[in-house]
Amino acid sequence: NSNYSESKKKEADAIYKKGKKAIATGFLKWSADHLSASLHFEQAAKMYREIGNDVMAKECFIKYAQSSEKTDVLSCAADGYTQAAFLEDNFEKSEALLKQ
Repeated sequence: NSNYSESKKKEADAIYKKGKKAIATGFLKWSADHLSASLHFEQAAKMYREIGNDVMAKECFIKYAQSSEKTDVLSCAADGYTQAAFLEDNFEKSEALLKQ
């Protein structure tokens, strides 16, 4: 089962990097692609959660929510913050995520 988890982690890492790349800007890319990023971050978050990596899952759910906000898909933003709040151990931080 550790082989499965390791391969899922590598896959999630690759998808996370795609999300980071989608929101990065540079010399030839002037605007962030938040729509693609939100899809990548959501997918990576679910994979990280599946293998029990709650820290990365929470980070990805927050990035999913932030990118969703940038594209005015507020239902997805709310879902991302809610999922992140469920993964947060600290009550105050969890409450802050739910208030976003």
